[in-house]
Amino acid sequence: MAIVGIDLEERYEFTCPSDEGEDKTVFVIRPLSARERFRLMELIGPMSGDVDVGRIAKVSAEIVEMGVVEIRGLVVKGKKMDFSGDEIKKAIDLLPVNALVEVAGEVVRVNFLGEDERKN
Repeated sequence: MAIVGIDLEERYEFTCPSDEGEDKTVFVIRPLSARERFRLMELIGPMSGDVDVGRIAKVSAEIVEMGVVEIRGLVVKGKKMDFSGDEIKKAIDLLPVNALVEVAGEVVRVNFLGEDERKN
């Protein structure tokens, strides 16, 4: 069987488990390129089966910036806002720490699981 490349156009929608209520903020996550995955491995350290959540917390902003292409419905000063492109950096600074860590963990999960595991 031939090597199957990474589909860089694929997108995954994620809502934080801590986001309560019906109207949730949606984070659109993309697969990282092979080079970006090596950078991600550098950031999070050795992958021994267990993800080091403490280490991810320290580099969460950079991980989210790498893997999130759109944020929909983030409430800022009482108003729902959407962010994409260069605006993502601004939105990252507005996120509560727990949400930032949850999204970073999902970026890691999406990029290191097999296709079948991602669909679950």
